[in-house]
Amino acid sequence: MIIGLHDAESEHIEGKKFPNFALMKISAYHKARGDSVKWWFPIFSGSYDKIYSSKVFDFTPENPYLPQWAIRGGTGYTDIPINQELPPEIEEVYPD
Repeated sequence: MIIGLHDAESEHIEGKKFPNFALMKISAYHKARGDSVKWWFPIFSGSYDKIYSSKVFDFTPENPYLPQWAIRGGTGYTDIPINQELPPEIEEVYPD
């Protein structure tokens, strides 16, 4: 399975050096299952089996190329409940 990771802030915060903790847990979980994990690029959207998008800040603009079927999470997505959590099997994983 090919997994795409989208860090919404990395596109808009110049010089961002800190990793997105949730995406790093998702990455480690899928790598342990033998999946291929890559950063998401819109041009390759059709080649991913799953895409996870994380957004921390609500002022970060939406990416218009992110597919509707992408799994979105984080406090920056105002249409998602703020108490949403990662599934337990991912939450317990040590991040990449």
